Amino acid sequence: MYAVLHAGLEKGHRANAAPVLLSGLASLVLTSKEEKILDKYYKVHLQRLLRLHQATPTPVVFFLAGCLPLQAQLHLRIISLFGQLF
Repeated sequence: MYAVLHAGLEKGHRANAAPVLLSGLASLVLTSKEEKILDKYYKVHLQRLLRLHQATPTPVVFFLAGCLPLQAQLHLRIISLFGQLF
């Protein structure tokens, strides 16, 4: 993925000439701070939907919800996007 990003297609460069196929690529590249914020929000949202206690361990929340953690879901989307390229 980083082989493509040096071409100026990441969100910091705001390239206007990016092909339509790579248009969703910039939104998949998150900083660690953004990823932690989204991960925390995702876990809290699942806890509230399942009506679990706030001290419930993270693996238990995802197991009971039947979902993957946010980082794993992001990786799956990145892999599927690059699978379409090749």
